[in-house]
Amino acid sequence: MEESRKAGAVSLTPKESKLAAHLLKMASDSYSNHGCNDLGQETIDAGGFTEEEKVQFVKEYREWNGDPDWPNKFESMMDYAVMNFIAAKLGEP
Repeated sequence: MEESRKAGAVSLTPKESKLAAHLLKMASDSYSNHGCNDLGQETIDAGGFTEEEKVQFVKEYREWNGDPDWPNKFESMMDYAVMNFIAAKLGEP
């Protein structure tokens, strides 16, 4: 596989973005029914976020969610909430 694709540097067509957003929204609906929804360490590590990027992600999420106090840190986010947020960024209403 090409190195840039391994690193996650892919571009999606508008239709692929719409499909990905829809799939994330579907998954979010399912995940929200799980008993524990905190992001696991494996998931947190998979994103490769720096500490500064985590802070920025939480800030953007709070602005989108309309709650200035939650979450207080990246590790406190719920998996389905992250899916919903990314789906919204990809264009899913």
